[in-house]
Amino acid sequence: MSTIHRVESSYDVESFHELLNTYEHSLPLDLRHGSVPDVVELRKEYVERNVAVVARIGERAVGCVAVSKIDDATYMELWLQSEGDRDSCR
Repeated sequence: MSTIHRVESSYDVESFHELLNTYEHSLPLDLRHGSVPDVVELRKEYVERNVAVVARIGERAVGCVAVSKIDDATYMELWLQSEGDRDSCR
């Protein structure tokens, strides 16, 4: 069964962190952003200030969306999906 829900629990923040790490390490070196924020920073940024959601198939996190408010008129979105789960999320 697949589910999509807001990142709020420690379990979800850790899953979100793992997805971001996997994504960052999958990029060619010249396209990497640097380091992925730690779990404490992600909790501050996406549980307290902005929003992130995690998609799961069963208990396994397979994708996420993060939305950050830059200013009153600008939002930044990021969608990540595990390579092996592209067909199963449709």
